[in-house]
Amino acid sequence: MTGRLDEGRLREQAASRHPALYADIARGWIAALPGATARIRAADAGDLPAALHELRSGAVHVGLPALAAGLAALEQRAEGGGSPAPAELDAVLDLAARSADDLARWWSSAEAAPGG
Repeated sequence: MTGRLDEGRLREQAASRHPALYADIARGWIAALPGATARIRAADAGDLPAALHELRSGAVHVGLPALAAGLAALEQRAEGGGSPAPAELDAVLDLAARSADDLARWWSSAEAAPGG
């Protein structure tokens, strides 16, 4: 697709005994993204690392390594007392939105495939 997805991990999830569970987790993460984005944008310096971590941990679980890496970099900087530049924050949140779209398409395709 785009390189934003860990397709190996997603294929394993889709081939598991409970693919609907993984699809539902992914859709839950996608549905929660607007709220997570709002929390990140509204967070003060003390709350920003936790807000970034929350989104990052979900991104890892649903198979979005590029997003997880981008969030980790901002999270580490925020934990060290630094503040991400607005453009950096915008870029990673845009990546989150594009990754969510890719993830939704991936699961829709996987479920539509024979045996899915």
